[in-house]
Amino acid sequence: MLVRKKGGPAEKLEKDDKIRSHDFYSPGGHIRFFLPQAGRNFEARIIKAFTPFTNSAVLLLDTSAASSYLPDRVILKLADRRFTTRFDRHWNLDTEQDFQANLSQYFQRHGTAPPGLDDDSLVNETPLWFHELRFWHRSATAHRVECEAYKRLHEAQNLGLIPKLYGLTKVQMADTEIHPSLDVIEGLLLGYVPGRPMGSFRLGVDIPYEEAEKVSQKVLEMGRRLRRYGITHNDIHTDNIILRSPDNSPVLIDWGHAGFGVADAPLEERWNSERVWDDYYGRLRVILKLESWHSFQTPWANEEVLRMARKWGKGGFKFWNERIEASLSPGWERLYEEDKSVDVNTGQ
Repeated sequence: MLVRKKGGPAEKLEKDDKIRSHDFYSPGGHIRFFLPQAGRNFEARIIKAFTPFTNSAVLLLDTSAASSYLPDRVILKLADRRFTTRFDRHWNLDTEQDFQANLSQYFQRHGTAPPGLDDDSLVNETPLWFHELRFWHRSATAHRVECEAYKRLHEAQNLGLIPKLYGLTKVQMADTEIHPSLDVIEGLLLGYVPGRPMGSFRLGVDIPYEEAEKVSQKVLEMGRRLRRYGITHNDIHTDNIILRSPDNSPVLIDWGHAGFGVADAPLEERWNSERVWDDYYGRLRVILKLESWHSFQTPWANEEVLRMARKWGKGGFKFWNERIEASLSPGWERLYEEDKSVDVNTGQ
């Protein structure tokens, strides 16, 4: 029987409950997970269940009583199909029972999982239990991608640009070998970053505009450093940037959509990749500008803008000149000269 805890005795879940991760993984409850790197199980107290990410449940854990192997607080990010983002319905016990019964029947008949898990055209033609399997497939895929990103970004972890990975974890669901979606929940055990997402700040209230501009410079520097690795994030927004306390240094989280197209190429090719440039230069600037964190540098005569203008020819210079004219406003006093610690031409 599935249960949830509210700091005390377990409480039964009613079948028609609409259950979210912060209900199931309730603060005060405990969770047991296996960490292969340590070769043992750990039990930790749940401090907080964050609003579900797209493909996972994210928990802040107190591991102080578990072992000296781990810091006192860690983040457990679980690829839990039950709490993926769903626009039409939430997971409940009826959903789960229907899923388990039909998936078991399918395996008994065919001996393998059904095809078409990546085919969006089948969404309106398939039963509800198949949708549940697609949720699992989506979560599992994002988990594998994020594992690969952390594996490749070891240096970025040491530099504090992304959270530290302590290991891959498994939480047992049921003792069955029918299908992985019924067996275990795979997860990442990550370092806790004390701070707040950029998206939670109210500019001019929680943080002065002048300080926001300084934070923007740090975010752009973070982008330049990450750009060197040639791994695109593909989901950069202010809720995926944590400002670490107390210095507001930015940390980029949630790498489940990462891309590795030029990750193995030489530095020059990684640095000059248009996709990587767009992720860490273009997109970051647009986000910071649209959400009023950042005023673009003026004049626009830095090396990279000139390079792009020359690449576009006459129309490129016209475009940038129009942008300069449009930026003439009282906001100029917030402008600053960017940090040049990373060479814009070579990434070194």
